[in-house]
Amino acid sequence: KLLNKTQVNSIFVIFWIQYVTHGVHFGGLPEATTPQIDSALIDRLIQVESGGDPTAIGAAGEIGLGQIMEATASNPGFGVAGIDPATLTDPTVNRQFTTDYLTGLSDHYGGDLEKALAAYNWGAGNVNQQGLDAMPASTRSYIDSILNV
Repeated sequence: KLLNKTQVNSIFVIFWIQYVTHGVHFGGLPEATTPQIDSALIDRLIQVESGGDPTAIGAAGEIGLGQIMEATASNPGFGVAGIDPATLTDPTVNRQFTTDYLTGLSDHYGGDLEKALAAYNWGAGNVNQQGLDAMPASTRSYIDSILNV
């Protein structure tokens, strides 16, 4: 069955709206503007942060797989919903928060995963105020250990 002119126009309008508002091209696939925060990346981050130990407590009080500070859990910013810091010892909760927080940082930095990881490790304030050129060698090593597999 052929489409009538109204149906064709409706389909065109739908595609046009998707293209204009979301960068979706007529092939239907979104244009890649940010790297994917996939489970393999989160696995590498967790391995670097805690060695995969859900009970790990860092020297500064970081908790669990993603080594999340209680203050970050309560009020993460970057469009990420806060969680009860008491739940950070739950590996499922900690992993999800780690994923959400890194995604929020990546979105904040326009998909720049290097900046997002630097902010995760060194702090967003440091990245914003000092830039990546001033990051400590330990943060450079941290980023490299996660991104350069």
